Amino acid sequence: MFKRSQIHLAILSCFFVTTQASAEISGISPSGFTGALSTPVAKSLDHGNFALGYSNSLDSQIQNTGYDDHNYVLGIGILPNVELFGRLADRSNDEVCFSGDCIVRDLSASLKITLPTLPWGMLTPNSPLQPQFAIGATDIGGAAANFQTVYGVASWQLQDLDISLGYSEAKEHGLKNRVDGTFANIIYQATPWVQSIAEYDGKDAQLGLRALTPPQSLPANFNLSADLKYDFANDGDFIWGLSLQRPLAFYPDNRPSDHDTTGYTLNENNHHTELPKVIQPKNIAVNTSVSFKDNYSDNLPTLKQALKNHGFDNIVVYNFSNNKLVITLENQLYQWNELDAIGAILAIYYKSMVPLNSNTLEIILTKESLPSLAIEVNTQCLDTWLATSNKNCQQQAIKNLITDSQSLRNIMKDLENHKDHLHNSSLIGKPRITLAPVLNYALGTELGVFDYSVGVSSTLEIPLLWDGLLAEARYIHPVDNSIDFEENGAFHNQSLDSGIDRAMLHQYFGASKINAHIAVGQLYPDTYGTFAETRYVTPNQLHQFNLTVGYFQYDNVEDDYQPVLAGYRYQLPNHDVQLELKAGQFLDGDIGMKALSRFTFSDTDINVFYQQTKQDNENSARSFAGLEIVLPLTPKRAFNTNWLKVSGDNHYTQSIRTEVNTDRNLIAGSGSRTRLYEAPLNLDNMLYNRDRLSHSYIYRHFDRIKSVFIEQINK
Repeated sequence: MFKRSQIHLAILSCFFVTTQASAEISGISPSGFTGALSTPVAKSLDHGNFALGYSNSLDSQIQNTGYDDHNYVLGIGILPNVELFGRLADRSNDEVCFSGDCIVRDLSASLKITLPTLPWGMLTPNSPLQPQFAIGATDIGGAAANFQTVYGVASWQLQDLDISLGYSEAKEHGLKNRVDGTFANIIYQATPWVQSIAEYDGKDAQLGLRALTPPQSLPANFNLSADLKYDFANDGDFIWGLSLQRPLAFYPDNRPSDHDTTGYTLNENNHHTELPKVIQPKNIAVNTSVSFKDNYSDNLPTLKQALKNHGFDNIVVYNFSNNKLVITLENQLYQWNELDAIGAILAIYYKSMVPLNSNTLEIILTKESLPSLAIEVNTQCLDTWLATSNKNCQQQAIKNLITDSQSLRNIMKDLENHKDHLHNSSLIGKPRITLAPVLNYALGTELGVFDYSVGVSSTLEIPLLWDGLLAEARYIHPVDNSIDFEENGAFHNQSLDSGIDRAMLHQYFGASKINAHIAVGQLYPDTYGTFAETRYVTPNQLHQFNLTVGYFQYDNVEDDYQPVLAGYRYQLPNHDVQLELKAGQFLDGDIGMKALSRFTFSDTDINVFYQQTKQDNENSARSFAGLEIVLPLTPKRAFNTNWLKVSGDNHYTQSIRTEVNTDRNLIAGSGSRTRLYEAPLNLDNMLYNRDRLSHSYIYRHFDRIKSVFIEQINK
């Protein structure tokens, strides 16, 4: 074997050509990590990026000629220098497999951590010989471990070359990962769009070429790579693969880095609960660089009409005698983020040429006619934004910020007593239609790689009678099923049915420090009753406590289970990361807990969760780990007229889970778990921008307000 490896390495040394380019590693290994062909490198997937990959090889030590191999991976740069991968390995042969005993379908997760760069010996941190180190593991925590491996790797970047050396230990069960023992790889950036790769995986050698799309050559920040490799094992095979990468954020995220909070630190007053009822303007001279018309009041109808024409609802413009201006309105227009609405309002104000003898404009946003955010903006920054990226103005643009419900309600009461204002029609009776896909599926089971039941949901919402009262109904229209979701199929009980699957009356309360939401009606096609959720956020906005209780009756079920769930959420300061835990009795009678880590990338959430619950008919609790993605599956702006709003789902959710802490790997029998963990049309999603209205979040993402302002000005 030693002599054979020497021959292989001699062949590899002839593989490189001499073209000047900078080395760049962007490959995805079938085992579920960033790497060369099969072996890992020390670099991790960039923070906030995701990768999809496919290969026609499982990269295992146990090879079966004549079988079809399909390997799918999904990777996420979940934190700086930390990547998380999910992998689905599929090996089968339809001609010889009838019972399913010879099929391998393995769903697993992998993790790699790139360690901080440290000086080693006499090397300086900027030396070309400074190594980068990473540790990782594949196939962690699953019920059936076929590819379990732990490894460590060091990488060096030498101009056009990336060289890695490491050690891996593959566990002695399943198909066994092919990378086992001491491994090495060399990646040479032959041109900006071609890499030549050579590697030794501990037993055999591989040669490969990787074709890359040049940076920013594809739309929407996509990057595509294609691999072709020659495997010296098994008499030599050509293996190919594809990977696609892009940032998770669909909206450019120009916020400061997680370690740069200069200018975004809030003073004590920003967290004070006893805020003034009405924010008083400061006596600062008018910004004379703007050519305003002379008559202040004459321009207010123009401003109100411009806001209405743009698509906002429930607009009120208050004209105070001291030339103070306050705008309150309902944002049902901007679906991705409330900050987009703030930027658009500032642009409309700027273009309406309303003079202001102070440097402050107050904007109050409402949702379901309940105030959710009040913000004071330094209007002198508006000209500066268009002319330069003045850092001082950027830091001082927000003069005050209020998200406390009680303080907001007090402000609204004082404004309602002011007679000098212009008001357009309310939301009451205006229908809102939301269209979204619905997908139930089974992934990586003995019956198939992917079984599904897919349909379209149409949700109708109508505000009624008074603030916070909302009627809603959701209709499901099935579109297609795979065979195993058809009648007599293994997953038939999970297939979509045509009809109204939810019809409820909701009441939202936002007038006190403890917010509440009560709903009554049909929660599911066979479930009727009522639930209530409450929410309390501490003054520093780092901690949220919530409680959900319900009373339901179930068709064709002897036992009725009444959910009682207590929850806690912690917001990491200066990071878009939340930790959440809920425990108690869930909707289907399972008692236990669900812990979740939420990582937000602009408008996309990646949730990593662990749940453990026990039902009455089970001897012990069952544990599951999974990944959930939440994203706005809708245009940024809804179609919004005076009489109708049509949009997509602004928090579309899809998740995948696998059972852990067990030696079994069953297809069915898991049943429903942790239902009502997130109540439909809940407070966070409906009123509070998917729980993104904290002072810290708005200050750190104020660049988004600025960019929308400039975008609207240029239209």
